[in-house]
This record gives sequence, structure tokens and C-alpha cells, in this order.
Amino acid sequence: MIYREALNKLQIWKDSYNRHPLLLRGARQVGKSYLAKEFGKSFETFVEINFEEQPSLKKIFAGDLVPQKIISSLELALNRQIVAEKTLLFFDEIQSCPSAILALRYFYEKMPELHLIAAGSLLEFEIEKVGMPVGRVESIFIYPVTFHEFIKSIENREAERILESQLEKSEITEYEHHKMLELINIYCLIGGMPEASNAYVKTQNMLEVFKVQDRIIATYRQDFNRYAKTHLLDLINLVFDSVPQNIGKKIKYINISRDNRAAEVAKALRLLVKAGIIHQIFHSNSNGLPIAAEQDLSDFKIAFLDIGLMLRMLKVNLDSAPLENINNGAIAEQLVAQELLGYSESNTPASLFYWRAESKTGNAEVDFIIESNGQIKPIEVKAGAVGKLKSLKLFLNKKQHISKGYRIYSGRYDDDEIVSLPFYMLRRGIYNVSLNEDGR
Repeated sequence: MIYREALNKLQIWKDSYNRHPLLLRGARQVGKSYLAKEFGKSFETFVEINFEEQPSLKKIFAGDLVPQKIISSLELALNRQIVAEKTLLFFDEIQSCPSAILALRYFYEKMPELHLIAAGSLLEFEIEKVGMPVGRVESIFIYPVTFHEFIKSIENREAERILESQLEKSEITEYEHHKMLELINIYCLIGGMPEASNAYVKTQNMLEVFKVQDRIIATYRQDFNRYAKTHLLDLINLVFDSVPQNIGKKIKYINISRDNRAAEVAKALRLLVKAGIIHQIFHSNSNGLPIAAEQDLSDFKIAFLDIGLMLRMLKVNLDSAPLENINNGAIAEQLVAQELLGYSESNTPASLFYWRAESKTGNAEVDFIIESNGQIKPIEVKAGAVGKLKSLKLFLNKKQHISKGYRIYSGRYDDDEIVSLPFYMLRRGIYNVSLNEDGR
């Protein structure tokens, strides 16, 4: 079984006195349905409605959206009892029944004691059409398996002990440090798609992992015609294929396609963002909180959904250590972006920012700017164990109100004006959360 921290968040939701119907949101194949089914084991009964597999049940939502009537009709159709406080009712592929999305608000208003979770593929497209019942529905955003979750899943006790250790250089030996970097490289190849992680846990065979990754990539391509108009299909494939080569770069539409208008390229990219396959990282001057108040929507970089899928698309050799690859700068930046997203607050969409200063004498760039524990934290990523930090030091010099900068790299932990963190200690160092803590 793949360990998912979101199960802890679902338990908190279950026990909440002011519980709302819950939407699990995120890209296809990140494990939303798996989470609901696993969580269902903690109830006396689990009742699943899959609107794609059981389209006849959509008729129940075609009339009045009175929760009591809906439940009675579902019980009759399924020959199952649905009992408040004892049953977890799960609406899967809810995007196929838009009226069921609208019904969620009435379940909150008329039947708040019922535990109701919904999820769906490409759900954001349908929410945009029918709207979200504001204040009536909660959301948990699901991202790929994090490095912490991967370590828990493979049950590597030594790695778990290290991730529980204090942030002190003397705590971790040189041998242990290199072993953790080996695990980070393995994680990069596998990535965080739960099915790929599960294939590795069960078989320890990377060829099986690659088969899963190929299927997921093919599934994403097959989805394009579900949300892109026919004339955009070739372009959205082109944009999708271009993502791995553009990680860490300021996006210029002409660099993606010289044969299509910038507006069309932008439209294709936005569709991939809405599908959760791409995350935009906007430039912000970062003079204060919230960081988004100074974001520039025309200036952004991108991160891919999953580093394992990205490396598979790049055809990285099975025997290579990804962070030592020729493209290691982009790979390291993708890894850190994915980890930051995975450890972010889950009740709202995660946001990442970066900072850039351009001058006649050269450009300066800080890879990530995030907010954590009420503080602005600038982060620079280095694939290797050495590297100058001119941009980060310039940023800290300009922003005197920000006391600490962070370097994520392959080297050892150090704490000076700039906190240096090995890749595997990102969460401990940035968020002050260790392996067995549930997060913020």
C-alpha cells in the first residue's frame, strides 16, 4: 500500500463538528479515488457511485436536488442502506453529472451529518461551467506522492530515522548522506504517481514502473480531446511535449512554437494548467505578504506534474542518477517544485513564485519564493554540492525584512546567513516538519 498523508487530513474532516461535503481535487491519476476507498474502510459501510460506470444513476439528479429524496432513490437503485454517521458516500467521476456537483450545497444545508466525498477526472473544467457552491463545500487538493510518502511506502527504516533526525550536520554521517541521495535519485526516476510508486513497491523493477508511466502519459494525451477543441489538438500535444525542455525557464511562447500565434500557445498551456498537468510559477517582487499581491501574470516559469513522468518523456537512461544528468539543473528544479507543492497547505490551490531582476550587467533569479509560517522564504536550487549564490544574496540584500535564504542541493546541511539543505531535508528545513508529523 502506498502511504498517503491525505488520509490523516480526511480523518480530521471526518471528526470535524462543522463538516462540509468534500471535493478531492487534482490531476488524473494522483490517487483521489484510491484515497476515498481506503478512507471508506474506517466506516461501517462505504457506498460508491461512479457516474461514468453507472450513467443510469444520473437520472436521480435530474429532478429536485433534495438530499433525502436523492438518498432514498440511491438506496432503492443500489439495494444499499446509506446511514448518516455510519456510511461514507462517494461520488466518483462527478464531472459526468454536473447536477450532482450542484447538489453538494444542499447536502450541506439539509443533511450535514452525512459523510459525503466527491472526486472526478478533469473536474476543474466542469466546476468552471457550473460553479462551486461557495461556503458549502470543502476541498482537499491532491498532489503526487512526496519523497516522505515514498520513504514510508518502501518502509526503509534507516531512511525514516534520518528524516526524523535533527537538522544538525553531525546527526547524519557521510555514508548516510550519500545513501539518502541515492534514494532521492530513485524517487526521481519513479516519480510520485501512486500507480508507479506501487509498481516499484511490489516488484522493485524499474521496467514495470516505466510501463505504468507510459500508460499514464498515453492517458493524458487521450484526454486532450475531452477539453481541447479539434483545431488545438496538435498544438496541445506540442506544448505537452515541450514542457520537460522548458522547466526552469521563463516561458516565451515563441520558444514553444514559431508556427502558432502566441495567443493560441497560451490557450493550450492554460488548458494543461487547468488539467493539473502543468503548474505556473509567477514572478513576484516579494516585498511583503501575500506574495501573490505583486505577482506578474505575464512572467512565469512552469513545473510539470510529476518528475518521474518528465524523466520518462526525456528518455533518461535507467542506469543514470537523474540529479547527475546533463540536464540536472532543470531536474533539480522540477524535484523541488514538486516537493514544495506536495507539502503545501492542502485546502487551497498551491502557489509557487519566483523572483527575477534584469539589468544591463546581467540577470539575477531566485528559483522559488514561498510563504511558510507567516514568513517569506526565498529558495535557490543547485543540483550539485557547490555553486555560487549571487542571486540569492542579492535578493536578501534588497529585501532587508527577509532574514533567511535557503539553498536546496546535494551537499550537507549548514546554517549560516543562507541555510543549506540536502534535497531529502527540504521539508524539515523549510517547513520545520519531520517525517512522522502530519504537516500544517
